[in-house]
Amino acid sequence: MTDPLRFTVDITPQAAQQIGDQAGPILRAMAAGVVGEMKRLMSLPKSGRAYRRGRRAIHVASAPGEAPAIDTGNLAGSINFGMQSPTMAEVTVNAEYAAYLEFGTIRMAARPYVEPALEKVRDQFRGILGQARINRPI
Repeated sequence: MTDPLRFTVDITPQAAQQIGDQAGPILRAMAAGVVGEMKRLMSLPKSGRAYRRGRRAIHVASAPGEAPAIDTGNLAGSINFGMQSPTMAEVTVNAEYAAYLEFGTIRMAARPYVEPALEKVRDQFRGILGQARINRPI
């Protein structure tokens, strides 16, 4: 079994001192924003191969470079975050194939959904909190 894909979102001590009691709520909003954006990217229309699922359903897969298409909902449902401290949140994607989709394999091109979500949330919060860090997935 593969380890979950996880990364942290944190606020530097200097930024936390500047914004005081708002550090926790801002950090929670950032982490929730990352989770929401990953799920939103997965829900967008895809342009990959279309094939039948069962008798009636047709599934359109993601093309290389697109966020994964939602099929069973397992990947999207496995995305969560938890506050580790008032200045650090951890986002985890527990589906065992999460990292394979994000980074690709030797047989499949990447279907990034974490990095694009991080970039969007980083840009949204840049003006509010210039010293927030979103660490790369590990």
